[in-house]
Amino acid sequence: MATAAQREAWRLRKQRQRQDKRDKRGTTGDNKLLSRVAAMPHASDGAAPRLSYGVSEYLQAIVQDQDAPAAARVNAARTLAEMQGQIGRHQAEPERTAPSLSTLSRDQLVQELAQLRTAIGLGIVR
Repeated sequence: MATAAQREAWRLRKQRQRQDKRDKRGTTGDNKLLSRVAAMPHASDGAAPRLSYGVSEYLQAIVQDQDAPAAARVNAARTLAEMQGQIGRHQAEPERTAPSLSTLSRDQLVQELAQLRTAIGLGIVR
């Protein structure tokens, strides 16, 4: 059976090991991502960016950052799509109920095709 002093020494050794692991890793995950976003030219004083009209620029930078975690890039892309009204609750309601393609003008067909390509690009439609 270990004495109280031995248990305390073991606890301190484990605590030091965990701290060493954290020090070796440096900043990770969200902290690393936030530090990169804060280093962007639009951020002021190196602080994390405030939400403003320029938030789409920050989200776009996260989407394009290959070093960012995949979940962060996906969430940024989804947020951008929601902000642009392509998906989600801010999405514009359909103006009409599926007319036949023969009744659409050329401009309407081009617009429908562009919307379909956008939906496929976002992975909404396969």
